[in-house]
Amino acid sequence: MGDLTDQVAVVTGGGRGLGRATALLLAEQGAHVVVMARSSREITAVAEEITARGRQSLPLTVDISSWPSVSSAVDRVIATFGRVDILINNAGIIDPIAPVHRVDPERWSYNIDVNLKGAFYLVRSIVPHMLATGQGVIVNVGSGAAHRVITAWSAYCAAKAGLYHFTNVLATELMGTGIRVNSVRPGVVDTRMQEHIRAASEADFGAENLDHFRRLKDEGRLLPPEYPARLIVWLCTDAAADVHGQEVDIYEAYWRERAGLEPLP
Repeated sequence: MGDLTDQVAVVTGGGRGLGRATALLLAEQGAHVVVMARSSREITAVAEEITARGRQSLPLTVDISSWPSVSSAVDRVIATFGRVDILINNAGIIDPIAPVHRVDPERWSYNIDVNLKGAFYLVRSIVPHMLATGQGVIVNVGSGAAHRVITAWSAYCAAKAGLYHFTNVLATELMGTGIRVNSVRPGVVDTRMQEHIRAASEADFGAENLDHFRRLKDEGRLLPPEYPARLIVWLCTDAAADVHGQEVDIYEAYWRERAGLEPLP
């Protein structure tokens, strides 16, 4: 896949699901990994798995919706490792699931804080350090919800659409600096978020939406987290040195073939 020996990676939402799978695979490729999430128990367990692979790991409990929390955490990363080579903005939430006219305004705003502003906070605090070294890789984990209407997901759709355009602006600003910026559409992944979606109420989410996601699970069409994690980690390697400013979609055969992935499960 590519050698990432002794590179320093930061993975948000790294305690479970796609974040955990990505953090572990980065370590397998030789990187030292900073694991950020809200749950100290989960990130500590992932950090222990990474150190068992012979790499260094720093678990940091971070509220990515808070600029002071993110800024302080990145200061600790720099104090520990001296640099950041890779940033994976993976942390995200789906709630609130409800029609716009009934959704709770504070929960709606918090979704934007986590899914969009959190990615900005990490970029804002880490990019100056990448510019100082003249190199780096940023991968923002996007969603098909950035481009299609999913009723009752107004906050999530808006946040992911914002993240898509934020990625494009960032990639343009950093052109020629040695920092590569891309987003990944990881597909519908078998995670705790998917469990939560399938457990939503029909009154809030709608029978058609619920039926769609439940059929994906029943038909075995959810992707294991390890599958899109390989695409994300490939983007961090020299094998993807020419990829910048792209939305890399797991469902496009071109990207799967370049990353050396087997056919979709």
